[in-house]
Amino acid sequence: MKMTDLKPLDVRRAAMDLLARREHSRYEIAVKLARRFGDNPKLFEQEVVKLTDEGLQSDRRLAEAFIRARTNRGRGPVKIKMELRPSRLVMKSYQARLKNVESISRH
Repeated sequence: MKMTDLKPLDVRRAAMDLLARREHSRYEIAVKLARRFGDNPKLFEQEVVKLTDEGLQSDRRLAEAFIRARTNRGRGPVKIKMELRPSRLVMKSYQARLKNVESISRH
């Protein structure tokens, strides 16, 4: 597909396909869309914002699910923080949840 043929609906469908498999951060979606369609960050951001506004994409939901899964596997807060870095989640979206993990690990 040529860049000139790229439509917002194509980007939306591709992003929704990604989200149907698992939660993704906004950053992860943008990277994967760029790999698939080339460089068009404005269009990607526009469509991801729409998905976020509609509740279909949530960095907070991703962070909570990730932290829950890693905590259940016995991972501590430092290890979880390191594993979250590649998704480039905003710290505030998972900071409170990590504090709970820290307090649980101390007991």
